[in-house]
Order: sequence, then C-alpha cells, then structure tokens
Amino acid sequence: MRYKKDHKTETHARIVSMANRRFRERGFSKTAIPKVMGDAGLTHGGFYAHFASKNALIGESIEQAFRDSIAMLFAKLDGLDLGTQWAKIVHRYLHERHRDSLAEGCLMPALSGEVARMNPDQRRLYEEGLKAFVAVLERYVPGVDGEPREKRAIALLASLVGGVLLSRAVVDKAYSDRILEACRTFALAETHSTPPNPA
Repeated sequence: MRYKKDHKTETHARIVSMANRRFRERGFSKTAIPKVMGDAGLTHGGFYAHFASKNALIGESIEQAFRDSIAMLFAKLDGLDLGTQWAKIVHRYLHERHRDSLAEGCLMPALSGEVARMNPDQRRLYEEGLKAFVAVLERYVPGVDGEPREKRAIALLASLVGGVLLSRAVVDKAYSDRILEACRTFALAETHSTPPNPA
C-alpha cells in the first residue's frame, strides 16, 4: 500500500496529539505507549519509527501542549479593548469547562507538579514553553504604573493555574466553583477589568 507524501508527518502529529490527551488525563508516568498508539489507531511497534523513546515523545508533547494552549486561550481577542481582552482570558481559563476538561485543558495545572520531578532537558522544554506563554500573556495584562508587565503576567498566571489546580483537587463541587470564582474575582480586581459574558 502506498501512502501519500505527508503521511508520516500526519501520523507523527496524531501520536503527539493523542499523547497530549493521555498525559493530561493520566500523567506522564502512568501513560503507557501502547495506549497512546492505540488511541492513534496504530500498533505499538510503529512507535519507534517516530520517536527514539518515551522521553522524546514527552518533550514534543510539552512543546505542542504550550502551542495549543496559547492558540486556544488567546483566540478571537482582536479588536477588543485591553480590559475586555483580559477579562475574557480570565473567564476562559477559570471556567468550569476548563476545570472539567482535563484531557483538553492547559498543560500547566495538569502536569506542572510532575514536570518538577523530571530530567533537566524536559524541564527546560517546559520552561521555554512557559516563557513563551508569559510573553503572549504580557500583551493582554493591563499594566500598573512603575510595575514591570512581565512580573504582573507571571503573578496573575500563577493565580489562574493555581485556581484550576485547586478546583480540580477537591471533591465538593460547590467549593470547587467557589475556588474558581474567588480566583476570577482576584484576577479581575488586580487589573480593574469588568467581567464580560463568558467566552
């Protein structure tokens, strides 16, 4: 059977996409390669035609996860004033849909704790993705005179990520909802933004 020219590239991307879902759902250590390959509609034996090891897949997955998060979180903000842009970002991130969508959600609340125990090369890839994320976030964070925008972006991102992380960790759904609401209120108050309709 002859495959089209870009078949291997498409297959490679599909493996990374399926791995991203599994990693966010189960964690890096509890995700088995045969499961990832099965999700991608492939056999385990085909894995090594694309990746030298599971660690290589993890590295690519981290890079792709940050690109995906940036693309989703900052979509359709053009033409809005800065305060509305920031408020939409806050509502998108600290929304019940994000909390409840572990497999599709942002890498940071799902896997940061595990990354902290990984090897330096993987942590550097995570660091590069984090810095790229912060650099984009800086454009949308309303500033305060005399305070570096990067500093505010990092602090507010920590509140967003921590809010989702804590809201997922508790059993009481009402309490989980209150965690998200408290973090939304804090993030918006810090930038004096007006809450928009959730996006």
